[in-house]
Amino acid sequence: SDVFVTLGMYWQLHLAYDDNKTFDDVDSIFAKINRLSRRNTLTEYTKDELLIILASQAAGYDLTEYFIKWGLTPSSKALEYIASLNLEKETRPIWYLNDDARRYRLNNGDEMAIDTTISANLTMADSQNKRYTLTFDVNKSNDTILGYEIKRNGVVIMFTTANEFTDIIGSMNNQAITYEVTAYDKYLNKTNTYILDEVKVSHDGSIKKDHFTITSNYKETNEVVDMEDPDMDTTKLKVNQLIDNHFDTIFNGTVKINEKDKTNPYIIIDLNQKLDVSGIKYQAAVENAKLLENTIQKYNIYVSKDRENWVLAKIGTFKLNKDNQYTNTVYFDKEGTTGGDQLWTYSDISYIKIEAIGNKGISGSEIDIIAPPGDNVEMSKDTIGILENDYHYLDSNGNDAVISKGSVVFKGEYRGHPAFNAMLLVDANYNSSTEDITESVFSGENFLFAKLNSNHEVNEIASGYWFYVVTQEQYQLMQGKSIRAELYRVDDALTNEGQRLTSTSLAIYDLPNLEDLPSMQIVDTTKGEAR
Repeated sequence: SDVFVTLGMYWQLHLAYDDNKTFDDVDSIFAKINRLSRRNTLTEYTKDELLIILASQAAGYDLTEYFIKWGLTPSSKALEYIASLNLEKETRPIWYLNDDARRYRLNNGDEMAIDTTISANLTMADSQNKRYTLTFDVNKSNDTILGYEIKRNGVVIMFTTANEFTDIIGSMNNQAITYEVTAYDKYLNKTNTYILDEVKVSHDGSIKKDHFTITSNYKETNEVVDMEDPDMDTTKLKVNQLIDNHFDTIFNGTVKINEKDKTNPYIIIDLNQKLDVSGIKYQAAVENAKLLENTIQKYNIYVSKDRENWVLAKIGTFKLNKDNQYTNTVYFDKEGTTGGDQLWTYSDISYIKIEAIGNKGISGSEIDIIAPPGDNVEMSKDTIGILENDYHYLDSNGNDAVISKGSVVFKGEYRGHPAFNAMLLVDANYNSSTEDITESVFSGENFLFAKLNSNHEVNEIASGYWFYVVTQEQYQLMQGKSIRAELYRVDDALTNEGQRLTSTSLAIYDLPNLEDLPSMQIVDTTKGEAR
């Protein structure tokens, strides 16, 4: 419906098939289409389908794919008619052509050298903001290059004439992605395809803090704070450095604002909107490789819709050390419960309160509020083993069942809901956009393990274990293949209604030989830790 889009579609036909100077071209593809249309006797096709048919006849090639790229999809009847014309399919991606490519061709410019190759690098991988920058170039024949085709997970996402591209991922999260780059010259000859190492998009759910405001019952030494002053600009208080997105700024509240205040040191973050929240991320302040005084250790975290009625969402102790860069993410518990590695979401929340239990002040570098982060699955070839003893469990009908001694067990971690998740191990080289997944699934049984909360309920969890059990014969068939874990979620656990893929792991290459696998035991987590 856009006139300029339509003009672009027609113009590229001219760029692809008119080899004479424009003013000399009395037999252009448009003239051919015009002559064919005047002789046309077909009446059973739409105007768009007639365009595809006549343009294909005029070009001497089946242009179905070209027009589909431009949004014109012919009916099965029209496809049958085009097939009956016995035209060779146009295999060149003529939708990439531009004026410069045609001028180059008319001036008999050189084609790229046959040994031209492309290389590429992932120069910036910002998983938190879901931005990935690729740079690429050819080893020779630069002047002949039209541009670069970029695919993500087998699907074209960009064709660019530049040597750099930044991919800003949208709603995708907790998914493994692979980029491929191919160069095309101005004659649409192509180089090799360069496949980059896969990466995983994994945003932790941190909410943008543009609209947040923050207050505390503590202030820094020598800071003037009068909460009774209606003209005081609270955005200038030092406590705002906890939400300024700068990890090199800190807040160290050592002085009570109100000397009569007997409560624990706290901060309150006003979201200034209603949001679904699932946790917080706290980065402690560090000086001279040591935690700053008044670092929050033991905490109570509350949520509220109105700043008057507070719900205790989490109690615990932050685990802060050099290995985690003095940063800890904690997820909320269901009201009135504890334990079970829960990931409970509170809806329509406007305020978060964090109390530093037992502190004489409160400090930190940055605090983030976490929205529901979505399902996630991870796997490693270091946690594959052979089951040492039979493992007995109750199946969904309450009957005794067993994982047999000698089975090969893949172990990994997941985030989700064990009642509504299921997982598969698949051949990582299958193309989800063009292939049926059932042809790439490795036969086996999957088990999702989760700790229960204090009410013995099964809910969303932040972390649990999964096992995928295969026979030794199946494992040997998997040797030499790339293996990936895929996590699915359903809306109805009984009917599997609404099944969709929610997370993929990075692929495992070079599975260990069967004889090199270690022994493995499955230990009841109520008695010990699984290993």
